[in-house]
Amino acid sequence: MGIAAGILVFAALAAGAGGAKKALPPILFIAFPIHNTLGAVSPTEMLLLPTAGDTLPASSISVYVPTGYTLDLTLPVGTKIGTLLSLPAAVSGDIVVADPAAFTTDPCAPGTHAAVWTAGLTIGGQQTVVPFFLDPTTGDEAARGAYRITFCQTSTLFFDLEAGLTSPSTPGVYSWRAFVTPPTVTGTPPDPNSVYELRSIVALPHVLKIKATYIAKSQTLVMSGKVTAATAPEADTQLLVSKQVGTTIATFGSTSSKADGSFSLRKRVRETSKPQTLHLTAVADAPSRPCTDPPLAPAGCLLQIPAPSDEVNLTVRVPKLKPKPKKH
Repeated sequence: MGIAAGILVFAALAAGAGGAKKALPPILFIAFPIHNTLGAVSPTEMLLLPTAGDTLPASSISVYVPTGYTLDLTLPVGTKIGTLLSLPAAVSGDIVVADPAAFTTDPCAPGTHAAVWTAGLTIGGQQTVVPFFLDPTTGDEAARGAYRITFCQTSTLFFDLEAGLTSPSTPGVYSWRAFVTPPTVTGTPPDPNSVYELRSIVALPHVLKIKATYIAKSQTLVMSGKVTAATAPEADTQLLVSKQVGTTIATFGSTSSKADGSFSLRKRVRETSKPQTLHLTAVADAPSRPCTDPPLAPAGCLLQIPAPSDEVNLTVRVPKLKPKPKKH
């Protein structure tokens, strides 16, 4: 999907979250695969966005990778894992494998870890190394997920993970969890009872099938298809279609799927004196909602946001307007 497209999708998801009856949590969290291929290396994007201000209101965050995924913690030092983007300054840096022995006294997560990733960012004119501490979970913590990724960077973060993560081989619905420790007064230890949970629900595979037909007689573009999540039709999910003109992307149309996952969207596209080529992108995403399963964090689960489907790119050609026959 890429960073730019991911931010656009997240903006739509955040807007949907704003429609929830309860107040938004301090942070919005989502993880979603770039491709829905089961049992393969799974490029994945994760976003953490404060709902007020420019920094994440947290002293630390632990993201739990769902059971079923495999995270390679043995990659050589220097291996590129992906890209980290920090907002609002829009600074980015490569995420690479580091030597865990060099970070055993880091105040964010002191001790020995199975792996450490780092990203170098220039924030406020200063070079900052952001470490991420990775460990497989054990004991009671395994109920949260198979792996834990902990960090203490408080900028708005967009992760673009390109390597090291393999998706589950079994179709299903997988819950990514972010456990957030709220900020504390300087010198005051974090309160473990204040930790709350955010969830991102990923259906694998999550497939959008769509076709577009232009009807010249009515000058109407008809888009229809079906959405499936894991092995079942996805009802009441929103189909979002955007249109790209040069470097500008704008909303083109939207609709919702029926109980059987099917949808249909009609859009008037008038013919002009020259043929037109429309470059459209379609994606399906369900609305955010309160957490459906019991919370695993002491302060509860505040919100879950479903991940969107695979994107589908459409190219539609609209013929030029036929001249009216001359009257004799």
